[in-house]
Amino acid sequence: MKITMLGTGRAVVTECYNTCFVLRERDMPLRSDNLSDNDCISDKGICDNDIQSREKYFLVDGGSGGTILTQLKRASINWKDIKDIFVTHRHMDHILGILWMMRMICQAMKQGEYDGPVRIYAHDEVIDILNKTADMLLTKKETCFIGKEVRLIGVKDGEKKEIIGHKVTFFDIHSSKAKQFGFRIMLDDSSWLTCCGDEPCNETVEKYTADSKWLLHEAFCLAGDAERFRPYEKHHSTVKDACEKAEKLGVRNLLLYHTEDTDIHRRKERYRTEGKKYFSGCLVIPDDLETIDLSDSDTLFTEKGNIMGDQQRLEAFEKMLDNVRKEYDSIQRQMDDLKEQGKTKSATYRQLMGRKMTYQSMISMYEVYGLL
Repeated sequence: MKITMLGTGRAVVTECYNTCFVLRERDMPLRSDNLSDNDCISDKGICDNDIQSREKYFLVDGGSGGTILTQLKRASINWKDIKDIFVTHRHMDHILGILWMMRMICQAMKQGEYDGPVRIYAHDEVIDILNKTADMLLTKKETCFIGKEVRLIGVKDGEKKEIIGHKVTFFDIHSSKAKQFGFRIMLDDSSWLTCCGDEPCNETVEKYTADSKWLLHEAFCLAGDAERFRPYEKHHSTVKDACEKAEKLGVRNLLLYHTEDTDIHRRKERYRTEGKKYFSGCLVIPDDLETIDLSDSDTLFTEKGNIMGDQQRLEAFEKMLDNVRKEYDSIQRQMDDLKEQGKTKSATYRQLMGRKMTYQSMISMYEVYGLL
């Protein structure tokens, strides 16, 4: 699974977008014997709807407006491919972008250009706001899809769902401001990612956050800038606070977001410098549109949170080469099987051929540089 940060800023920012993100999971490739009549091969090659290695997306919050569409485009994510959405709470910098998504999806459904349904999860208060606001702002030709193909699904504290193929547990963070939910998503049978929304993780949700492989936590500003930004008046944390909490909880990887943006170009360096004084795991301060592989986090950074050293880079290259070889061999076996079945003109075979050439080129580059 990967995470793409569409935005990393607090409510009022101008140098980045408001905090929202997409969890991405590659879907299982289509089997050749499951292709539809539309998956034929023409003389011009494979049609767009024949692409097999699709991704499934889970959008969390939408920022403060239509810029959500711009950020998705910049991240090379087609908004029409998003089928699962979660809204943490009702604040403008989280919910308004979702209303834009609802508008675009309803319009696309009206034109027959969106393959529904879409599921939007949130607690009861947010669901009520989405329903009422959509009814006021959208046309009847658009709202007719809400409740049918656009499914607003209310979730309760501790409720479990399966989303993009993973088990998700929603929970109330017990905010002292607006009612807000976070969630925990299982990455595999023994590790999970936890999102606490945009308020400090408190002891009432530690059963979800403790021992997380990944914890997504807000960090409004540096501890040294607390007097200037006054995070506690807004029920937010400093980098120091978030890192101390993550260390206490036994978190392996901590991602900080929902920050101020006054020194955006030095934010990563400055936040990491403060944070590593209080957190011994992998500390990530992402920029907008940055994508992070959640499964291979231990190879991304050193224990000090800096770019990996020479030995770690060598180990990472060796791991990559091993994976490239395995993938190449797997593709070749699949192609051999299809050839025996007389399916060399199928969409699957052509797609596999393209992937084989890509991996073959990568192996050739290793050879050119004397790495094989």
